[in-house]
Amino acid sequence: MTSPHKVAFPARCAVNICYDKHLSSQVFPAGIPVEGFFEGMVELFDADLKRKGFDGVALPAGSYELHKINGVRLDINKSLDELGVQDGDTLVLVPRVAGESFEPQYESLSTGLAAMGKWLGRDGGDRMFAPVTPLTAAHTAIAIIAMAVGVVVALAVRTRTFTDSLVPAAVAGGIGALLVVGAAVVWWGWRERRDLFSGFGWLAVLLLAVASACAPPGSLGAPHGLIGVVVVLLGAVAIGVVTQKRWQTAVVTAVVTVSGILAVVAVIRMFRPASVQVLAIWVLVGLLVLVRMTPTIALWVARVRPPHFGSITGRDLFARREGMPVDTVSPVSEADTEDEDNELTDISARGAAIAASARLVNAVQVGVCTGVSLVLPVAVWGVLTPEGPWAWLALLVAGLAVGIFITQGRGFAAKYQAVALVLGASAAVCAGVVKYALAAPRDVQAGLFWPVLAVVMFAALGLAAALLVPALRFRPLIRLAVEWLEVLAMIVFLPAAAALGGCSHGFVTEPTVLAWRGGDGRYRAGGHLDRPSCRTSHPTTIGGSGAGTSRRTAPARPTDASLQ
Repeated sequence: MTSPHKVAFPARCAVNICYDKHLSSQVFPAGIPVEGFFEGMVELFDADLKRKGFDGVALPAGSYELHKINGVRLDINKSLDELGVQDGDTLVLVPRVAGESFEPQYESLSTGLAAMGKWLGRDGGDRMFAPVTPLTAAHTAIAIIAMAVGVVVALAVRTRTFTDSLVPAAVAGGIGALLVVGAAVVWWGWRERRDLFSGFGWLAVLLLAVASACAPPGSLGAPHGLIGVVVVLLGAVAIGVVTQKRWQTAVVTAVVTVSGILAVVAVIRMFRPASVQVLAIWVLVGLLVLVRMTPTIALWVARVRPPHFGSITGRDLFARREGMPVDTVSPVSEADTEDEDNELTDISARGAAIAASARLVNAVQVGVCTGVSLVLPVAVWGVLTPEGPWAWLALLVAGLAVGIFITQGRGFAAKYQAVALVLGASAAVCAGVVKYALAAPRDVQAGLFWPVLAVVMFAALGLAAALLVPALRFRPLIRLAVEWLEVLAMIVFLPAAAALGGCSHGFVTEPTVLAWRGGDGRYRAGGHLDRPSCRTSHPTTIGGSGAGTSRRTAPARPTDASLQ
């Protein structure tokens, strides 16, 4: 049995229509432009007057207009609600004359703004000026807590740089524990307030990561950074699992992407004293791999598997049923067959499940693209060496990486992935220009004119691409050429990156001084580890702990003359 149809009537407005010496009460729609029913209203008014024995409307239809009682004209292109007409108002039907239509006017600006805000907020719509609500107060409190957490983190890290005490870790960890308790209380008491839970949770993860990094003894270096990054990874995954919101999934994926890259860099620095340029080259290669594998990673995270179609050879798909017409059949279910290996059961996901998987895949893709785009400018900055002997090769590697990032944006149908990649590539270009400007001589031409010209030209190319590419339809040959250019750039990028890594002398090639930390907090030499010779010598890391540790220049190899 079908339910009866529901009819929705528009808002109505009861007004008095005055014509000559006659007055009639009429009810009109308030939300429809007057033009839609004006002619019909005049005809009905004319018929009503004639039925009562009076002369009808003298002029033909289309020769009249509505005025307010004070003589101002009403614009029939607007509704009575927009014109400010209320129940009980009197409107005058008069012959059309030349002049402007009525526009609402107010005695003061505040009255007009209040009326406009009230009109915009009708029917639950958006208001012009949002008032202060409890939600606004809660978000402001979270912002204040975030400022305080930033101060605590900065002071704790600063204190840890000149002392091995556990006090910085204890302070950061204690405040982080309080935030964890606050997040737990919000989750148990107000599950719908996921905004508060996210605010407390992310700030707690930051403080706990800083506390974990500051707790181990020794000068801050790669091992301490690795511990902090691992805590951030675990905390981000926990927040994503608990909240399970689309935008939260994107943020968690971005944090996990950046933290994973930093963790790999920290591990390399723990065991190999690599230079910044070599690490940046490896990061660039990893970023390109991540961008290419983003769809696959998203499908893997969302647990979307390729469809499986079982064999239907020799099996019935449809069969007749008792009590049904002879010309109808019904699908054969698993219970209707004696075959234990029946694969006819439909295991396809329903519409809601497919939509949820699609949203999850999109969120993961947005997070990965955002994460790699945040790391790309830093990697380009590390690769470029304006004053080095292989500056042209470093510039080629960075330029190819930026170009590949821009072309990869066309492979995503959703806008956020493409926008993230293009913005990341643009930020990398700006970072490269700034690094060359800082390394240039301190004069107007090299330090200002040429860098500004470079960024202006890049911005002009971006504007031209934004105006032309969406509006033009490219032939398949042009699209194929772009794809081949991308493949060619990838082919050139990998050997160029490998050559640059070999030319930059990123690893220590002189005898490395090994040391361990004694009970008094000092490092003691323990021997030498011979490595292949190279043309230049570099500072070696004492203890192999990476950045932040004390550094010492490796002693030169003894020559025959010195031995004599």
